[in-house]
Formats: sequence, C-alpha cells, structure tokens
Amino acid sequence: MVVVRLDESGATALRRALDLAAVFDARLTLLHPLPWDSGPRVESEADVRARVLHWAKSVADTVGSHVERAAGAEGAVVASAPVASVGARVGGEGAAVALVGAGAGGEGAGAGAGGEPASGVAVGGERARVVAALGARACVERARVVVTVHPPAVAIARHAKRSRPALAIVDAGTAVTLARVLPCPLLVARPPRRRDVMLVATDLRDARYPVVGAAAALADACSARVTVVHNLENASTDARSLDAHMRRPLRALARLGELDVVQRAHCFVQPSTPGIIAEIGEKHDADIVVVGARQRGGTTCASLLSTLRSSVLVVPLPPF
Repeated sequence: MVVVRLDESGATALRRALDLAAVFDARLTLLHPLPWDSGPRVESEADVRARVLHWAKSVADTVGSHVERAAGAEGAVVASAPVASVGARVGGEGAAVALVGAGAGGEGAGAGAGGEPASGVAVGGERARVVAALGARACVERARVVVTVHPPAVAIARHAKRSRPALAIVDAGTAVTLARVLPCPLLVARPPRRRDVMLVATDLRDARYPVVGAAAALADACSARVTVVHNLENASTDARSLDAHMRRPLRALARLGELDVVQRAHCFVQPSTPGIIAEIGEKHDADIVVVGARQRGGTTCASLLSTLRSSVLVVPLPPF
C-alpha cells in the first residue's frame, strides 16, 4: 500500500513503491486521502480515482528520467534493476537488459569496482528510460486505487488494519503518528541515495532479531548490503563495568555478522542513540535505515523520522 498525495512527496513515495513492487512482484494499492475539511465535493469518487490513476501513470513515465541521474561513465545509464527487469518482460525480447560487468564505470559498477556487487543494470540512453518506464507503468496498470475522506493518519491506519498490507509506504508528513499504530511495516520514503547500502539499528532485546531479519530479507531481494548498529546509551564509563556491559552485545553482533547480507556490525557507547544512527547513516550514505518501533515507549524511532535524510523502514515490535 502506498499513500499518494498528488505532489512531489507523493511521487517520491510512488517511485519507491514501484521499485519494491517490481522486486516482489506485488500488486500496489494506491491510497489517496482526500482533504476531509475542505467543504462539499463536486467530483465523483470515480472521477477522483481516474485522476489519481492518471497522475500515477505520469509519475511512472518519469521513472526513466529519474534512473538517468545515476549515470555511469561515457553516458551509460544505470537503471534500477527490479524496475528495468519488469520493463524487459513487458517490452518483450527486444527490450533486453545487460547487467553491469566488472570494470564498468560509475556508481553502478560491478564487482570490479572495489569488490562491491553491482547495484543496477546498464542500457543505452533512451532505451534505459523506456525500459524503466515500461516496468513502472505495468505496476501502475495493475494497481488498485482507494479514495477515502478522513484525516490522513486515520485513513491510513484504518485501511492498513482492514486490508493487512505487507508494507505501507508514506511520505514524512504523518510518519511519526503512524509508526506506533500500524500493524505492518512502514516505509517512509525519501529521495534515493546509495541503493546498495542499508543501515539497521537494533537494541538486541529480542533474540530473534526481528528488525535485522526484516532488513536482511529486503537487502537480499534488492542486492544491498547491511550495516548493523547497536548503541549502549546508558552504559557506565568505568572500564570494568563497560567491559561487562559489552560482552553480550558483541557476541550477538558477531553472530549477526555471519549473515550473508551483513557487511559490518558496530557496537557504540554514545549518549544519543538517534545521533549515532544518523551519523553512521550519513557516513555510509545509506539509502534505507531500518528501525523497530513499539506502540508504547521509545523515542528513537520518532527522532529518526524527524531528522534523517534517508528513507526509514519501521518494523513494528511487541511492547516490553
């Protein structure tokens, strides 16, 4: 489910949703909350749905120009792999897409560039735009449009509880409220950064590590690598006490570091957990920061939603 306001922030959320729908071959629901306090309506619900669908198609048609911003060397265009692959299927055999190989230039370079995996596909100029737009438009054509007249946070929460989507995607406007009430993961969409970098923050309380698990599943599907961060915010500065406090987290992080998608795991002792998460996210130019949120207690998630420039995936957790 993606919440679409017909503006640029809504377009950012929709582009992210189109990318993920292609990864997981999912059908989108476009939820459009109408202003609930703006007086009598002159448009029918069918007309509003048609307007939302027309807007969504226009956003899908711009996907090609947005992937062009990640241009590689000598004008090669690095497109989002999932959207491009759907475009190739829609476009038939003539819309073949070649993976970036070792030694290719630019940000989308493959294993030859510093040993990091390829994060996209390379096709020439206009073809890349057409392939990406075809994939995005195919996702929009399959989408269901839902129009509702309620305050946005109420409309989103009600629809999520009724339809149980695998993921809700929103812009930053109502994110803090929604993070504590939605029964499903919430992705707060912001403009993309390094597509192959994700950061996950965990308090290590739950030995099943649900936040790390959610991040690992998404990273695996998107060919990204994960950095895990844990912070001992209230640890004693006494060396002996600090050593005792760090033993369990270090053992847990060592186990998590064995996961295939985990590139590194860090344990910090800093007075501000949101501060160190934001610092590491900026340092690595993380595209998505993954955090947990409980319905009762905890301010880390709310703080990060207000300050981060990265997209934020919020995983709902049971209260302790």
